[in-house]
Amino acid sequence: MKKKLLIIAFLIHVTILNGQIVDRISFNYGITSSNLQREADLGNSLPTLIDTGTRKTNGFYSGIDIDYLESRFFALSTGIGFYQKGAKYDWGTGAIKLDLSYLTFDTKVKIKYDFNNFTPYLVIGPRLDYLLQFSSAFDDYDRLGMMNKINYGLRYGVGIQYDFGKIILGLAWKNNLSFNSIVDNNGEYMNPPFTIKDKTMVFNLDFGIKL
Repeated sequence: MKKKLLIIAFLIHVTILNGQIVDRISFNYGITSSNLQREADLGNSLPTLIDTGTRKTNGFYSGIDIDYLESRFFALSTGIGFYQKGAKYDWGTGAIKLDLSYLTFDTKVKIKYDFNNFTPYLVIGPRLDYLLQFSSAFDDYDRLGMMNKINYGLRYGVGIQYDFGKIILGLAWKNNLSFNSIVDNNGEYMNPPFTIKDKTMVFNLDFGIKL
């Protein structure tokens, strides 16, 4: 199933690139800001958030966006990229960094307005991430089959671009809203049952080329 999803996403990107509908390709570089939260089911009516002593951490983001079917106020944008997320955990006298790295795919609706070569815009669309690697702190969860290798949800954000002609430069902020967890423990091996979820934002520069 995972291989089929990756193959389908790759074929979609190749089809768009080989078609006559592409308006722009953007290369994106930036940082992520993320944290992790553990939510435990303590037998009450609702799960309870547990303070795990984690702090936000920064990671690297890099990607390519392809804008197509562009009109005056709208466009579609499909992206593929790599990013890191996680947290810092205070342990004794030091801090342990909890790292996860993902290959990410998305397709977004872009709502924009052009004036005086500036283009502010909003984007929103579905997102699918595939887990590439993780720090050793997650080894036990992986060994027990609790790690979700696929993370999915929405990606939304805002940005602004400046048009130099064939070249476009911009800044963007995006937020990842996940519909599933990084770790799912149903209580079979560890009690109480819990999930680990993330909150991740991306800040990046855009370097775009008109086609």
